[in-house]
Amino acid sequence: MSTSTAKASRQAPATAPIVPTGRTAQVTPGRLAEEDMVDMPPGSGIRRHNDAAFTAAAVTRTVAFEADTMALLEQLVARDLGIGLVPAATAATMPGVSAVATTGVPPRTVRAVWTASGASPAARAFLQLLRERTPKAPAEDDLGAQRSSS
Repeated sequence: MSTSTAKASRQAPATAPIVPTGRTAQVTPGRLAEEDMVDMPPGSGIRRHNDAAFTAAAVTRTVAFEADTMALLEQLVARDLGIGLVPAATAATMPGVSAVATTGVPPRTVRAVWTASGASPAARAFLQLLRERTPKAPAEDDLGAQRSSS
């Protein structure tokens, strides 16, 4: 059976380290590895990205706490239990912590796949959010242009 799908793939801004409010510094993965970290559980998208970034930098880090929501991750960092590494757009919305500059962290790749027969209203809303959060994302009429059969 063959189904037609549409795909979009964009480079999103890199992640941003978050620290308790008032603590500032520019950091690299090597510097972050010296700190206890707070991250999402293994298998989550951001955890896979973070693990790959540290592997690429050839450094080992200590994840002291795992949070199952970004709100919990923010609270753990705000209580100075570790440093988090979250999408830059997410860091900008976290009032309880401060984002600090980073170098040496690769950009994230954001992908969306949907059936070419038509995206549901929820899928269209998600794609609109994807376009807003990734300014270089394709325009709406470009989103259906990348089709493949599986």
